[in-house]
Amino acid sequence: MSMKKVSLKTQYPVDTGEITINIVIGEGQLGSSVVFLDSTEIKRGDIRQLAIGKGQEIKGHKIFIKTVVSDINDKTNRTSVTYIIEGGKEKYQQTLEAIVEENGDVIRYYAEIELS
Repeated sequence: MSMKKVSLKTQYPVDTGEITINIVIGEGQLGSSVVFLDSTEIKRGDIRQLAIGKGQEIKGHKIFIKTVVSDINDKTNRTSVTYIIEGGKEKYQQTLEAIVEENGDVIRYYAEIELS
């Protein structure tokens, strides 16, 4: 069983509002995430409308996300993770995709988001 890794590194311009994150596991696969603000764990599991903090309070900090996706969909070996961040100057949405080699393989997605 292989263990691939896909990474994203980006910046997100905050504003005065509450910054929220949604993580969507695509392709009918199964996934779970853990979200950190700097080195502090905020939440693990299914991430929906997760409040990170007010923009000006968390500006200059980094969000780290690790998502593990298991290929449970027998119809495809494609996996995807979509990160949606809102509450800053504009909505951010980015989808990462990868194909596993065999049914049942697991893939790790990493995201590092600098709050600017």
